[in-house]
Amino acid sequence: MIHGDIVTLTSEGIVVQEKALQPLGIFDQSICWGVWAANPHDDQPLYRHPNLIISPLHPASWPFLIQLQIILFNRKGALADVCEILKDHNLSILFAECAPTGFTHATLNLIAESTKEDLKDLRRQKEAFDKNNPWVRVPPSPAFDEARKIANSIAAHMFVHAKEIEQALEIKIENERSEQPESRIFHGWEDVGSHFLYNGEKVADEMLALTSTSEREESLEYIQAHIPKPARVHYMHRLAYFALYGGGRYHEVPFSLRYQASSAFLKLERKEVFSEGSFSNDVNPLPRPAICTFNSEDKYLRLNPLTSKLLKDKLTTIGVEYRVEGTHQRDARASQGLLWMVSDKLRTADVDLLYLSNKWTRLEYAYEAGRMSFIADVATDKYKAVEKEISSINDDKRHGELPNLDHTNIHNVSVEEYPQKKLFVSLHFGHPRGPTIEESIRKVAQERGFEAAFVETHVTPVTQNVVEIIRGCHAFLQLLYLRADETPDAISFPWLEFEYGVALGKGIPTIRLVDVVRLSYDWWTSKITINKDQRVKQFRSDVSNDEVIKQIREAVEELAQELTKRQQ
Repeated sequence: MIHGDIVTLTSEGIVVQEKALQPLGIFDQSICWGVWAANPHDDQPLYRHPNLIISPLHPASWPFLIQLQIILFNRKGALADVCEILKDHNLSILFAECAPTGFTHATLNLIAESTKEDLKDLRRQKEAFDKNNPWVRVPPSPAFDEARKIANSIAAHMFVHAKEIEQALEIKIENERSEQPESRIFHGWEDVGSHFLYNGEKVADEMLALTSTSEREESLEYIQAHIPKPARVHYMHRLAYFALYGGGRYHEVPFSLRYQASSAFLKLERKEVFSEGSFSNDVNPLPRPAICTFNSEDKYLRLNPLTSKLLKDKLTTIGVEYRVEGTHQRDARASQGLLWMVSDKLRTADVDLLYLSNKWTRLEYAYEAGRMSFIADVATDKYKAVEKEISSINDDKRHGELPNLDHTNIHNVSVEEYPQKKLFVSLHFGHPRGPTIEESIRKVAQERGFEAAFVETHVTPVTQNVVEIIRGCHAFLQLLYLRADETPDAISFPWLEFEYGVALGKGIPTIRLVDVVRLSYDWWTSKITINKDQRVKQFRSDVSNDEVIKQIREAVEELAQELTKRQQ
């Protein structure tokens, strides 16, 4: 299963939701491994454009992986029996999951590494090659040519091993046909005639009546090809490709990451990977959005950073809601061709689509509703024109150009800039370490994928413009302190209180840092209103720059964690 999403690359790692990673076998505190890959097609404009490949499986294993799907008969010990077969055929299981998929059977999915003795020399050759050629290998280059030779040898050995396992399983399956059910391991359908859904013989006869070109035997073969085999074995090409042609700048490649579920953060253990690595010129400045493909079958995520080479204008979300009304029963034909029509309108509007993120349908009592969501590269001055072009589908339908869409109406169209996480920062004017604090907040915000929005209350009055800025933010951080020209009895900060009130009204996570160098924490908590939903933290400005950053990082991390909880 493959699905996509937009994630954020930061100087410290990647902001990505746990629910997207769990199907890949990545959970809280999981260690993952990454390498860079690059577009190898030198005849394309995106030649050498980087992709980041991350997996919970170590890249040393990637070229030697075999994937198996086995349908187990519902019998105690069946799992142990099949694992024994695989163990005896030089496979070490790295990933396994098994769940019931029928009344009498379960499906076992496995990823296993070949441990055959005749691969040892190739493993050593690959390891030495990686050490001497750590960089990404793309043609034309001697490193790519050498990698190709190694890939050929590894693939030949792996295909032979996969075939051996497949044949061993087929022999066992064939032998089981004469065994009693209490000793069976595999579940299968004997022939097309005993399929749970249909009688294949009867289906083949009806297929002959529906077409004049097919023969009965041909129809039976076609039906048989659609029946799942009790065991499926294949060599995993994708991860092998990334291991053989991917790489990076440091001798520590592959670099490691650890997932922090509380803040939805895949943290680099060496942050230089993004700031000084192979593609630092491409991915910086950070934070930067990336299109992420999650491959739950092969257990990796692939990040495509939206660099200036790829993203020419603005990252944009396009939402199209529709309703099917006026039909007494559900009719699939009522919305047939709608996705084609919408995508054709986007082509007419010269929209550069990055991916179709979702298309779903929901049945209500009186109508059928649905939504399509696209991620695209669109200039902001084209937003209205794109919205108008898609909405024109209703006019086309009324003019009879789309007869199959008579009951379908485009209900709502939205074309908006993709929401970048924003942190509103409100600083009390005149702090002696103001520049240091502001620089520290910007740095830490970027580490956690925030864009910091600063408002200086001595320059910008609290107008509707400032209120709109706060409403466009996802979290709020404020620093309060007693200036040298103020006394505890006379301290006043109405603008800051107003900004804080707007943030509370919007319902975004908030933290107020109170400087306790001149006034105690107890004084501050008696001065400002606090309830269980309002967080106030101590801050000391009379410490080193590193300590200032540490205090700010703790506050921003807490805000990030709160946002993560709300999004789950």
